[in-house]
Amino acid sequence: MTAADVIREMEAVGIHLTVHGDRLLYRARPDVLTAEVMQTLRENKAELLSLITARDHLLSAARELGLPDKIVLDLPASELAATAEQSTWYADAEMQHKLLVFYLRSLAGIEPALPGSLAARDQARHIP
Repeated sequence: MTAADVIREMEAVGIHLTVHGDRLLYRARPDVLTAEVMQTLRENKAELLSLITARDHLLSAARELGLPDKIVLDLPASELAATAEQSTWYADAEMQHKLLVFYLRSLAGIEPALPGSLAARDQARHIP
């Protein structure tokens, strides 16, 4: 089961997952927090943290751009997973943010302008 599957399964039974730092938090009625559910959350914690963090970063960037949350919330889980993976490619938080903004602008149909620093960085890494 993928982290995206876990999130869908948890939402289906009324469990809301969030991230605070390196902690996976949940909000749910006590009757749905079975031993099996808790074991599933423990087994998938690292992937859940990554996926939920990517979603939260995208939501923040979307709001900053004045875009509706729906653009992010309607993304397929595979897109969120790819975004989570790609955001680890750059250690620089500012660069990660620029990439998220670029991605969101393209999703929203806004002509994404490649940031100058990103273009320069890519050219510097290119070996003919």
